[in-house]
Amino acid sequence: MTSQLLNWYEEGTWTPSAAAGTSGTITLDTPTNSMRYTRVGRLVTVSGVFNVTSVSSPVGDFLIDGLPFTARQSCAGSIFGYGFANTAASTAMQLFIDASTTTIKIRGFKDGTQVTGWAQNVQGGAGAYIQLTYTV
Repeated sequence: MTSQLLNWYEEGTWTPSAAAGTSGTITLDTPTNSMRYTRVGRLVTVSGVFNVTSVSSPVGDFLIDGLPFTARQSCAGSIFGYGFANTAASTAMQLFIDASTTTIKIRGFKDGTQVTGWAQNVQGGAGAYIQLTYTV
């Protein structure tokens, strides 16, 4: 094995924006939505909290955009949500990021099956704590 040199270490903040994947709008409370990130080599860890202030007929995936670096490959992260609509459509939430994007998809799960179209469950006053580690 050859020696490895740590060639990138960075810490900072990023400000997320929200969107509905198909139509409608989701607005975040900007002053409270600054997220933290740490990059060590090719690994980036993002974490923080966001709060939804308003929605207007959101349809499709619930998207959080603005990650500080483009993902190299797809991965999943953890989320603890609060204030989302209480529907029978889902019992758990999961974060996803697709390769070559800077956008997190938040989807629901029910009985082990992924539920797309999670944006319909977003309402004003909802929010979440997130953590995601991905490669760049």
